[in-house]
Amino acid sequence: MLLTPTVADDNSADQHPAVEGTFHLDELEVGTRAVVKCVACKNRELRQKLLTMGLIEGSQIEVLGVAPLGDPMTIRVLGFQLSLRLSEASHVLVIPHE
Repeated sequence: MLLTPTVADDNSADQHPAVEGTFHLDELEVGTRAVVKCVACKNRELRQKLLTMGLIEGSQIEVLGVAPLGDPMTIRVLGFQLSLRLSEASHVLVIPHE
């Protein structure tokens, strides 16, 4: 599977640009496994919410599915299933792995 990281545009000032080799969680396809690199969010409440749900550096995740209309997405993290809006997932930087 070939993924191409995208860099945040000027209209998404709150979104951290992808660093080489990392991707935003919302960019991953169903079935992709990854490791959380960081949560990059200026909104402290949202950042704390994501960290509390287990999206901390080093956590392994797997994308399980995406709703029929494209939002939300479901991932497995720390042994449980979690549904996230794509707008929330866009703040989580991950490193895909096989």
